[in-house]
Amino acid sequence: MDRPQESESRGGIGSAVGGGGEEGRGWKRRSMIWDRQVSFLGRVFLTVFGPKEEDPRARAVAESVEPENFPELVRASLPTKSGFKEFDYERILKNQQEYSYTYRPGNGASVLNAVAIFIGASLGKFFLHVASTTTCFDREKLTKHLVPQPFGVRDKTRGILTVMNHQSVIDDPLVLASFTPWWLPLRPTLARWGTCASDICFKGELREQYMRALKTLPVSRFIGLNQGWMDQLINYLSTGQWVNYYAEGRVSQKYIDRMRRGVGKIMCKAAENSGGLTVIPIYHEGLEDSMPLDEKNALVYKVPRVGKRLWMIAGDPIQFEDLVKKSKTCRGEECLRIYEEAADRVGVAIHLLRSDLRKRAAKEYGVYLGDPYEPYLKEKSKREEKPAESNFKFSSA
Repeated sequence: MDRPQESESRGGIGSAVGGGGEEGRGWKRRSMIWDRQVSFLGRVFLTVFGPKEEDPRARAVAESVEPENFPELVRASLPTKSGFKEFDYERILKNQQEYSYTYRPGNGASVLNAVAIFIGASLGKFFLHVASTTTCFDREKLTKHLVPQPFGVRDKTRGILTVMNHQSVIDDPLVLASFTPWWLPLRPTLARWGTCASDICFKGELREQYMRALKTLPVSRFIGLNQGWMDQLINYLSTGQWVNYYAEGRVSQKYIDRMRRGVGKIMCKAAENSGGLTVIPIYHEGLEDSMPLDEKNALVYKVPRVGKRLWMIAGDPIQFEDLVKKSKTCRGEECLRIYEEAADRVGVAIHLLRSDLRKRAAKEYGVYLGDPYEPYLKEKSKREEKPAESNFKFSSA
């Protein structure tokens, strides 16, 4: 069985999107039961519980044509409102005065790091390739940067930042385990640095030590852009290391949330302080069924559910060199606008990857994940942008 075909790249955006360039392929459904990329147990699940008939919606998606100027439609659909209320500004200002960052993550290269990361990655691969049905498109678009040839030595002057949508509390270990080779966790210096909310992952000394072993930094909410963990991530990227970051800032299972300006600051500052930065977008679907949330954003199950179909795709590097040049001389509000523009480019890339993933799942496997174009053909968002208060001081340093 041949591997999923690579989709064509879009100029200026940096994400791999098929869409309009696939008219010549025609309708070709690939059976997941006989696909080599599907685990044995996954095939059993599909044989017993999978659909018995072809989904007509998948055929309609596979035969659909990408709308004209689709990337512009996607950009127009992005929310422009900051999302902060008046009391949020007051809360942030108060938290900034009380905030102190004393966390020491270590060098990330100890034996404890290697053991913890290997165990976490092994459990992730078991869940993905044994207990679930996982299809990963364009894996090489990420691995060629994570494991450069011929000797697996990365450029220490150019960091790697992966940004992906946040659908569940287990996204990081599972999605990244699907893209990385099995031996990479044995070299903890090549493993990623990640983040997790301090009020969730760092409660108690034991949990904090475990997070430290997994190369994870605590994120404090409602503090603004001037945070110690963000400076540490920028420093890691400036020295050629790999960082994985959730640009949405929270779990969002029903839709792709707006990208926070913090990812824009990380991108621009890391690129300023080094020889450049490679930003790889990732999109995935299915983990919201493995670890669903209720209406109050509480976990429905404490243990991930098995037998689900998981879909993942990586894109081409996001281009933002023009923003880096502007950020070197910006001041105050001008910097915030540059960071927001960088965050919007991340949002566009991830949205385009979603459309590409849904189109390819329908065309190559006959699976309907949703309409790849309809959400962006609706009327533009009516939410108005709310300007920041004049006394609200974000760090632009």
